[in-house]
Amino acid sequence: GAGHWKHLDTVNVGLGSLVVNSLVIDSQGRIFAGTFASGIFVSTNGGASWVHTNISFSFVWAMAVTSTDHIYVATY
Repeated sequence: GAGHWKHLDTVNVGLGSLVVNSLVIDSQGRIFAGTFASGIFVSTNGGASWVHTNISFSFVWAMAVTSTDHIYVATY
């Protein structure tokens, strides 16, 4: 409940920026993080580690994922 809080350690293995503007999870359980100035990263292990996607967007403001795993990205 709301009265029970647990401290979690910061996980930043491979994430290029701590400024994450958007997170989406696809139907395969992959987590995509859209960052400010570092682009899009993906995690396949629940966020324990991250890999840069090499998608050429640097400034990601928002993302959305469809039921067919298409990801839409709002960039700057």
